Parts: sequence; structure tokens; C-alpha cells
Amino acid sequence: MTLFASDFDQSRYLRAADLGGLGSEKRLKIKAVTKEIDVGERKETKAVLWFTTTDKGLMLNKTNLRVLQGAFGNVMDNWLDKIVVVFSAMVDFRGKMTPALRVKIPPPKDNYRAPPQPTPKPPVDEEPDGFDDPESLDDDLSDVR
Repeated sequence: MTLFASDFDQSRYLRAADLGGLGSEKRLKIKAVTKEIDVGERKETKAVLWFTTTDKGLMLNKTNLRVLQGAFGNVMDNWLDKIVVVFSAMVDFRGKMTPALRVKIPPPKDNYRAPPQPTPKPPVDEEPDGFDDPESLDDDLSDVR
């Protein structure tokens, strides 16, 4: 069996490069939410989203956590089976612009289509009263003072 160094360079977590170019996005369904220790500089405990269509998770920073909490509530078990859009964007990280992943909530599908409205019919003329008929106009102004 041949070993490749690149096999050991793969992250368990999604990165902006995994989506493609800047502005790329993917709709993903949340399968699980776990608590994991970020082995970064501060060794913080962070929430990680896992999805139905990819093996990589999304470690939630404060920005993404707040977006999801605002949309789905504080109880993370209620987030399961929800759809999110993960997209790449340039963000300021410690004074340097860098690609990052952000989440947004897709709008609900508009399955309702209003029935077509009937075309309004033109108003029906009332019985002719002769008022606008030029032949019945009396031009005699003798009684007008």
C-alpha cells in the first residue's frame, strides 16, 4: 500500500477552498451538531455542524453561531434537518482579508401560486338617458340669465 503525504493534509472541517471560488455556495442539510475542542491558539470548545452530503464538518465561529441561533433558536437539537447555505466570502481576520465560510438561511420555498385573476370586464353602459346625445341637446339659452 502506497502512502501519500497529501492524504494526511486533509482537514475534517470545511474550508472556503472546498466550495470553489469566492462567492461559491452550497445548500446543506444539518445531520448532527457536536462539541469539539478547536486545537487552535486558544484551544476553545466549539460547535461543529455535520451535514448529510459531505464528510466534512463546519466548525462554528461566533458569527455563524449567532446566525444559526437567531434563525433556529438556542437548542441545537432543533437544528437537525434544517437547511443552511454555506458560502465563501472575504472577511477581515486580524487586520488581513482572508477567505472564510459564512452561513445564511435560505428563504422558504414559494410553493403557493395564486390562481390567475380574471380580466376585468369594461363597465356596461346604462340605458341611454339622452344627456350626452348631441341631437337631443337643446341649444336654446334664452332662459339662462
